[in-house]
Amino acid sequence: MKETVDCPELVTLLQQAELLIDADRLPDALELYDQTLERYRPAIHLLQRRGWLRRLTGDLDGAISDYDNAIALSPDDADLYCNRGACLAHRMSNLPELDRSTRVKCLAQVIDNYHASVERDPGNASAWLALVEAHLLQHDWDAAIANYALCRPYINTDQYRLVRAWLGCLAMCLAGDAIDEEDEALMHDNRIKLQHTSWCVAEIDSLLDELGSDGCSNAMLVNALELHRLFLDHFIDKAIRRKATAE
Repeated sequence: MKETVDCPELVTLLQQAELLIDADRLPDALELYDQTLERYRPAIHLLQRRGWLRRLTGDLDGAISDYDNAIALSPDDADLYCNRGACLAHRMSNLPELDRSTRVKCLAQVIDNYHASVERDPGNASAWLALVEAHLLQHDWDAAIANYALCRPYINTDQYRLVRAWLGCLAMCLAGDAIDEEDEALMHDNRIKLQHTSWCVAEIDSLLDELGSDGCSNAMLVNALELHRLFLDHFIDKAIRRKATAE
C-alpha cells in the first residue's frame, strides 16, 4: 500500500473525484475514493471525504466505519465526532420501528459523539444544537435545557440562534418551565429566514407526534405545537411551511 504524501497519481485521482462531485455524479466519485483507499494508506482526509460521500449516497454503515477509522487516526478532531453522530442519528431515523429501549441506546451513542465534539471544540455550533435536539428526542428535557444554556456563547448566526431558540423553548415548554422571553421574541422575528438546508425538522415532527400518541398534557402539547409552527413559519420553502398549516 502506497503512502499518500506527495503522490501525483493520488492528486490526479482526487481531482477527478472532485470533478465528479461537482457534476453531481456521487456514486462515480465514491468509486474513485474506494479505489484510492485500496491503493493508498488510509489518511484522515480520505476517510472523512469518503465518509461524507457514503452518507450522501445512503451507505450510513460505511460512513460510520470511515469515521471510526478516521477517529482512530485523529482522536482529537471534533468534526469527526460530529459527523459520526450525525450518521448515527440519520441511521436511527431510517429505522422508525425501533423499540423504545433500542432507540434509547442509539440516542445515547449519538449524544456521546456530540458531547465528544463540543468537548474538543466548544465553538462547534451545529454539534451543540444537535446535542440539544438529541436530548429532546430522548425525552430528557432537563439535559436539553442545560445544553441549551451552555451553548449560548457559541451560537453566532441569526439562523442558528433561531434554531437554538426553537429547541430551547420546546424543552422548557415540555419541562413545564417558563420560556425565555428573549428567545420567544426571536421565534416571532420573521426577518430571520431559513432554507430547507438550515435544519432538518423531521425528528421534532416525529417527537411531537409521539408525545401526542403517548397522552402528553394537552395544554403542554398545544403550546409545543404552536412553538413548532412559529419555527416552521421562518422557512422560505413552501413544502416545509405547509407542515405548519397542516397542524
